[in-house]
Amino acid sequence: MKHRARKHLALICALLVCSVAGSSARVFLRWGAASQSTRALQGLGGKIAYEATVIINGGKGDLAVFNFDRAPSDLMTELRKTFGVKQFGFAQGNTAITTFGAGNRMVRLIALRLGGADRTLVFKIEQSRTEFRLSNARPSTHLLSRLPAYPGSEPEFFVKDENTASSLAISTGDGSPEDVREFYSTRLTAAGWTSALAPKGRTPGLLENQSMAVYLKDRHICCVMVSPDRAGTSRITLLHKTQGMK
Repeated sequence: MKHRARKHLALICALLVCSVAGSSARVFLRWGAASQSTRALQGLGGKIAYEATVIINGGKGDLAVFNFDRAPSDLMTELRKTFGVKQFGFAQGNTAITTFGAGNRMVRLIALRLGGADRTLVFKIEQSRTEFRLSNARPSTHLLSRLPAYPGSEPEFFVKDENTASSLAISTGDGSPEDVREFYSTRLTAAGWTSALAPKGRTPGLLENQSMAVYLKDRHICCVMVSPDRAGTSRITLLHKTQGMK
């Protein structure tokens, strides 16, 4: 996978995680048809950079990414006014999230403050209320079927970009990060995956003190990221992509 495409995919997945994690701060209002949200964002100067159908946990939605050549503070004022939301700002971070609904549609807006003074990225995820409820429910099973689940782990989040055949899954499981990394190194290597990071002469898999392992198999690539969670448990993030897809 090209570096630019890999970075783009990682950014989308990271923001989708943030959007679900921040969904408790929902705002419901009476505002036109939610399908008009794309037109409204374009009216504020947004240019569509990416569109895809995504699956978040068990719910399907339409993702659109808008690029704005406007200062974040100025744009946020206009977004709050346009969509009638009051609590939509960056606070101390670089990501702002809000959710609103009209009729049978729900819309999430995720604004990302970029490095430049006059650049803002806005992600819009539109869903029916039924699909929205499914997305907000934790998966009952591991949905990333192409990679093994860590024994006894509990799924927490899943997202799939159907345009790029890319999936990301997050789970937690008992065991240290070292134990989890060894499990994936052993299982993936036995299944024919090869490490893309380990130097010659070293055991394939995650190198000591690395936060991510990358494995290749035919036209498939996967990333394994493991970090400590609560005492005695680990947070496991798996990313899978079929190369050659747009």
